[in-house]
Amino acid sequence: MTFFLMTFLISIFGSAQSLKNKKCKCSILVDINFKGIINLFDRPNGKTYKKLKHDFQNEDYLLLNINGKNDSMFYVIANYSINGIIGKGWIKRNGNIKKITGNE
Repeated sequence: MTFFLMTFLISIFGSAQSLKNKKCKCSILVDINFKGIINLFDRPNGKTYKKLKHDFQNEDYLLLNINGKNDSMFYVIANYSINGIIGKGWIKRNGNIKKITGNE
């Protein structure tokens, strides 16, 4: 009975963790009318190490490839549509991003 209970608890805990850190492979486009800044964090709720914003002067807009997520943040590879990769890190979820491709 103890073995069954321990196995059950471990499987529940493992399932909860896998859902919490669920993998997501999709691309999103930051609303092109968004004039603010999106902070890129080194880890969930960590320190901001880059500030992302559109380059309106050169019409180079932010694209984000989501590679993971938790309850309140996405793990992304941030790119400019013309100049390419900016960096990797965590961003807070908000309404200024729009899904354009992916499995979720």
